[in-house]
Amino acid sequence: TGIKEAILILSEYKCRYAKLIGETHASFITDKNKPYMEVHHFIPLKAASDFFPRNLDRPSNMICLCPKCHDIFTVLGKKRKKYLGYYTMMLLIC
Repeated sequence: TGIKEAILILSEYKCRYAKLIGETHASFITDKNKPYMEVHHFIPLKAASDFFPRNLDRPSNMICLCPKCHDIFTVLGKKRKKYLGYYTMMLLIC
C-alpha cells in the first residue's frame, strides 16, 4: 500500500476532522466495503518546488477526511494561502 492508503487505514477510514470536533461524518461504502474517504495534503503537492528538498507527500502533511470536509479544507487552504501565507504556516505545523 502507498502512503495515502496507509493514512486511510491508520484513520480507520474515518474523517479525522469529525473525530476532532466529536462528530461522525458518514460516507458511501466503496466496492472494497470501506467508507469512501479522501486524503488531503495540508500543503498541496503543486507547491513542492517551494519546499524542496522537503517531501510534501508524507504522513505529517496528510489527513483522512470525508468528501465534505475535504472540500471545506481545500477552499480554506486557498483563502489562507491568499491572506495568511498558508504554505509557510502549514510547514511549521508539519
